[in-house]
Amino acid sequence: MSGSRMGQAMIEVRDLTKTFGAVEAVRGISFRVDAGEIVGFLGPNGAGKTTTLRILAGIFPPTGGEVRIAGRDPARDPLACRRAVGYFPEYAPFYPDLRVEGYLRFVARMKRIPRVGLAQALCGNPPILILDEPTIGLDPEQVVEVRDLVRALGGQRTVFFSSHILAEVAALCERVIVVARGRLVGEGTPRELAERVGRRQRVVLRVEGPAEAVAAALAAIPGVERVAREADAFVLEAAAQGDAARAAGEAMAARGWVIRELRAETPDLEEIFLHLVRDGERPPA
Repeated sequence: MSGSRMGQAMIEVRDLTKTFGAVEAVRGISFRVDAGEIVGFLGPNGAGKTTTLRILAGIFPPTGGEVRIAGRDPARDPLACRRAVGYFPEYAPFYPDLRVEGYLRFVARMKRIPRVGLAQALCGNPPILILDEPTIGLDPEQVVEVRDLVRALGGQRTVFFSSHILAEVAALCERVIVVARGRLVGEGTPRELAERVGRRQRVVLRVEGPAEAVAAALAAIPGVERVAREADAFVLEAAAQGDAARAAGEAMAARGWVIRELRAETPDLEEIFLHLVRDGERPPA
């Protein structure tokens, strides 16, 4: 399985499949999420995201493959797995005849948690949070509050969440997993995925040095395809492989030129996502 920091695995999925009659919603996906990670789960409508999350939350049994939640098998130890997971569905159930306290007591009874209360954060303090579109239907202020909460939970809890707001995922997640047509089509950091889809690097450099000599030094770096001036900066574009920013810095330092700014622009997650999904949705040859 590809992927993360290889610490303690809190979620492990191997060759997971799920069918509903003739519909194959999930088609043999594998991934892992380690303790303390915040991982985004992306895919277009109908890609199998919600089905996968419901399997992890213990709502659906898988048709095939293996699932481990905090090292346990949901089929053999379902109650322990449910205790370990705090699940927020895409459309959370609302019971107008229950007060907040009554609803939390009901949830706690289902999980067999003896002590209940709002102070007992997230009802049973689960180490894993599975969130399906947690900001859907919220106003902008509430969206910011949820983002801040998720960010604060990183490192303390494992957070695995889906969202159609790619800026939200880019801001919160160290790593993303992308599915299309029930298959895993990409996994890694935004930079790793950018390299996979062949997105060129873009580096912005401000340096004290003779302009023509600086441009020539940058153009000589292996993999650099274009060097241009934009205002008082040099902008270079390079192949996805390698580290163009580091190479540019080393080239300037070797000539004794003082660097005022050197930054690699963050890969555009939306561009990467669309590329991976388009490839994943093409019918097999």
